Amino acid sequence: MPAGDGDAKDQRQYIHQLLDMGITLSDGSLVPLTMVATLESKLSFGFIHRKNGKRVVEVKAALDKKNLSATSVFDLFQEAVIPKIEKAYPDVTITAGGELEQEGEVRGGLVKALILIILVIYALLLIPVLMNIAYDIQKLFCRTVKEVSDIACS
Repeated sequence: MPAGDGDAKDQRQYIHQLLDMGITLSDGSLVPLTMVATLESKLSFGFIHRKNGKRVVEVKAALDKKNLSATSVFDLFQEAVIPKIEKAYPDVTITAGGELEQEGEVRGGLVKALILIILVIYALLLIPVLMNIAYDIQKLFCRTVKEVSDIACS
């Protein structure tokens, strides 16, 4: 229920229902939301967030890095939740942000650096080969020139 609708009693009832909401675990069992998440209530201003002219809703989570990584959580989210949301709401686009977005930028930079390093190594390995080919061409040229004239090649 959006803030400002109904009276305080209705809002308390809605929050109570949210706290008692059942969450399905991987083994199929249901547990209350409060067993798997810590919830906190915050006041927020009533405005719409936009990024590049599109309406944005942010979902944030604090993860225990010892047990979960942001990548693994988002991968699970992509497998289980995102297809259902996209099927129900075809106009919705879901993208990773925050830590995952930064990780993607770093990974992209590392891929570019790796390609550059491979090209530099290839060029360094190619130099002796090209020098050898040039030497062979020079020898062939000198042999051909000696047969035609008395010009000395060094």
